[in-house]
Amino acid sequence: MINNKNVSILIAVFFGLIIMTDFHYKVSVRLGYETFKLTLPTKLLVGTSLAYCIIKQKLLDKKDLVCLSLFAIVILLGITIQNQWDLSEYLYIIGQYIFSIILFLFFFKNHSNLGWGIFDKTLNAILLINFFCIIIAILFDFQIFRTYQGIRFGYNGIFKSTSTASYFYMFILLYHLMKKDNSKRSRWLLFITIFSSLIVGSKTLFAFVTIVLLIHLLRYLVQKQNYFSSISFYILSTIVILALSSYFIIPLISLNKVLQQVLIDDGVVSAILSYRDEHVINALSYLIKNYDLSNYFFGGLSMVNRLTEVAIIDMFLSFGIIGTIIFLTLFFKNLPRINSTILITFFTLI
Repeated sequence: MINNKNVSILIAVFFGLIIMTDFHYKVSVRLGYETFKLTLPTKLLVGTSLAYCIIKQKLLDKKDLVCLSLFAIVILLGITIQNQWDLSEYLYIIGQYIFSIILFLFFFKNHSNLGWGIFDKTLNAILLINFFCIIIAILFDFQIFRTYQGIRFGYNGIFKSTSTASYFYMFILLYHLMKKDNSKRSRWLLFITIFSSLIVGSKTLFAFVTIVLLIHLLRYLVQKQNYFSSISFYILSTIVILALSSYFIIPLISLNKVLQQVLIDDGVVSAILSYRDEHVINALSYLIKNYDLSNYFFGGLSMVNRLTEVAIIDMFLSFGIIGTIIFLTLFFKNLPRINSTILITFFTLI
C-alpha cells in the first residue's frame, strides 16, 4: 500500500521541479542560448511516477481501461494516417495529452486521500517567491521576469508562459476564496494573489479575476438588498455588467499599445482573442481542403499549418472526433462530484 503522505510530499517536490525546469527553459529562450530541455525528462519522471501510483493503487476500473485502450488505438491510427509529418513533433504533442490524462486520473481518483496541508504550503511558497520576483522585476526592470518580450506590459516571474501563470493564479485565487479562512495571513495571501494576477498582463486572467470578484460582490449584495428576488437581481446585474463591459472593452484594450495596434489593424475580436480567431479560420480552411474521412475520425495535424491554441479544436485536430469523445468521456467520468454551485460556476468559467 502506498503511503499517501509520502506521495503528497513527492507531488509537492515534483511541482517545484516542474516550475524550476520551466523557468530554466524560459531563461534559455530569453537569453538566446541552446541547452538541453530539462522539462521533458522532468515531466517524464512525474508522469511515470504518477502512472505507477495509479497502477499500484489499482485506481482504474474496466471503463477506464476500455477508454485508455481505445485512445491508444486512435493514437496509433493517427500516426499511421499522418502525411509528411515530423514524427517527433507529433509524439511530443501526444505526450502532452498523455501527461494530462495521467495527471487528472491521479488527482481525480486520489483527491480525498492526499495531504492538502502539504500542497497549501507548496502553493503559497511558490506564490510568495513569484510575488517577490515580480516586485523585483517592476523595480529594476528585470527582463527575465517579464511575461512578454517587447513593449507589451506584464510580469509573470518564474513562470514559463502566460498560460502557466494564468492557470496557477486562477487555481490559487479560487483556493483562497473558497477556504473561508478570515485570518490576517489568508487576507494577505489573497491580496498578493489578486495583485500578482493583474500584473501578469494576461487578458484571460484579468477577465477571470474581474468576473470572480464581481460574482462575490453580487452574492454579498443579493443578501443585503430586499427589492428583488435573488434570480431577478442576478439577471438584472448580469445585463448591466454586460452593457458596461461592451462600452468599456475597447477603451480598456486601447490602454495597451500592442493590443491597440491589433485593434486598429484587425478588429476587436482579434485583439481579445490574440489572433486565435484567425488561427481557427486558417485551420478550418486547411481542414476543408486536405482532410479525408479518416482525418475527421482520428485526427490530421499534418494537414494544418499550426495549432489554434483553442483547446477543444486542437484536440479535434490531434485525435479527430473519436479521440476527442474518448478523451472527454474519460475526463468527465472521473471528475469528482462538486456540491458547491459557486465552485461549479468558476470551473465552468475556466
